Amino acid sequence: TVFAGKLEMPDEMQYPNVIPPIYQFGGYGDKLSNVLTGIRDITFNKEGHLLISNVGEQALLELTEDGKLVRSVPSGKDGTGISYAAGLFYRSDNAHVLIIDAASKRLAEYDDELNLVRTLDIPQAAQPHDVAMLGDRIFITDNVKNVIHLYRYPAGDYLGSRNPQWKGLGLRLPQGINVSGDHLVVADSGNNRLMRISADGEAQSAWGTWGSYGGQLATPVNIDVSERHIYVADQINHRIQVFDPDGDFQYQWARHPPTAHEGNGRVVRLRYC
Repeated sequence: TVFAGKLEMPDEMQYPNVIPPIYQFGGYGDKLSNVLTGIRDITFNKEGHLLISNVGEQALLELTEDGKLVRSVPSGKDGTGISYAAGLFYRSDNAHVLIIDAASKRLAEYDDELNLVRTLDIPQAAQPHDVAMLGDRIFITDNVKNVIHLYRYPAGDYLGSRNPQWKGLGLRLPQGINVSGDHLVVADSGNNRLMRISADGEAQSAWGTWGSYGGQLATPVNIDVSERHIYVADQINHRIQVFDPDGDFQYQWARHPPTAHEGNGRVVRLRYC
């Protein structure tokens, strides 16, 4: 029911569902605790291995599902490494991974064995945060200029920036971005909402508002997508919210209340739904 503009829901839907992880690695006392020192983004490759962008000695890591290191790319400022890892995007069409080097303002592409394929300078971005690719276009969020930068792949031609407007409100602190079907979804963190945009960078819809109820958001920072769902890291609410492709709230996962060790370089695997 709706009363005075506030969505009323059963008690079990008002608060995050407490769920145990299947397992976890990294964090205090773990063998990876000195490696996973600043996790920035995470995804899976076609083999089911984890790809992790990390601020530390190793900037890009490939791990098996149980946390065994397969290979990695070191940090570095000599052109062979990554100075400050940020968002990454896995290309399922050729098994390559794109990763942002925020300090050097460049985008690096690695093959399935993490050999460097090419780099793309992105000087137009004041603070590049995350990356996605749709067709021959690369999209990079910039949470200082509050825009999304577009580049042509593989030439690297700059196609300009976009600040898509929805109901008169443009992006503010855009962070995570990912592909959902033939469009993209952006975490519009400063406006506590998600925005769906076209391949041309035009707004198609938006949903979310500040709050802790199901479907409400408090600083969404990252997005992952499957065929059926959109997964959102809802930072201040310490939870993952799950939406369908049309933006309708489905359910949420969380550990509540948060412990003192959360956010300290740990990977937690949750059961896929």
